[in-house]
Amino acid sequence: MRRMLLAVFSALCFGATAQITVTNATFPVAGDTLRYAFDNAPSGSINPATPPGGNQLWDFTTLQISQTSETVYRSANAGMDFMNFPGAELVIIGQAGETYFNVTDTKFEALGYAGADPAGFGLDVVAKFSPPIAERTAPLQFFDITSPTTDLSLAFSTESLPDSLFQGSPFVPDSIRVRISTQRIEAVDGWGNCQIPGGSYPVLRQKRTEYTTTNLDVYISSPIPLGWVDISQFGGGGFGNFLGTDTTVTYRFYSGTEKEEIAVATMSNDLS
Repeated sequence: MRRMLLAVFSALCFGATAQITVTNATFPVAGDTLRYAFDNAPSGSINPATPPGGNQLWDFTTLQISQTSETVYRSANAGMDFMNFPGAELVIIGQAGETYFNVTDTKFEALGYAGADPAGFGLDVVAKFSPPIAERTAPLQFFDITSPTTDLSLAFSTESLPDSLFQGSPFVPDSIRVRISTQRIEAVDGWGNCQIPGGSYPVLRQKRTEYTTTNLDVYISSPIPLGWVDISQFGGGGFGNFLGTDTTVTYRFYSGTEKEEIAVATMSNDLS
């Protein structure tokens, strides 16, 4: 089931459709509040995955609002973990943690995250992307293709983890390390006009295919000093549900005037 995310609070914009270039004027800055609305069960007549090409019309005017959200960008020094992310310019402060960003003339990139661990073990983590991963690039034009990659590594002492994770194991490792590798293929494959309940916008459509692979290592010092061992292929014990490769396909519609994406569609594997 595809899920639509749209900026419904943007100003109306009408006019003849023309191929646009999206500049860095659409990158967030400190003080910005980006507003979004979600339709978790969009009409089957909505088709964001049209064939590549120009001068298209994407009619999303039948979308309904299931929920809304706001994303507030602050100066990075407003975050508690600012010192862990040198060079950061912006931060999003959420209930569970903080995400830091760097902004250049050509990239709006995520540096990493600090806060509660994503697995819900009650641990605090500082996770840095290596290298930083670009969320937006500029100038963005029709036919642009990028393939960024990044890695993230989190190590924990087993003393801080639930005992249930190692039930049935012939040994308890000294530490564990979660390695997350992300590869994206991003192609601006369409341009045209995107209509949403909040207005009509000239847009570029970017198809993003993201492959996220999670592996698990354990550090063993006794009874045999093996060092770090990748146990992903053995099921990963209590971590098995987190391991392997996930593929996510999204279609993102960018205008040259709004900082929010005009629409984002998260697709099922068959692009329906």
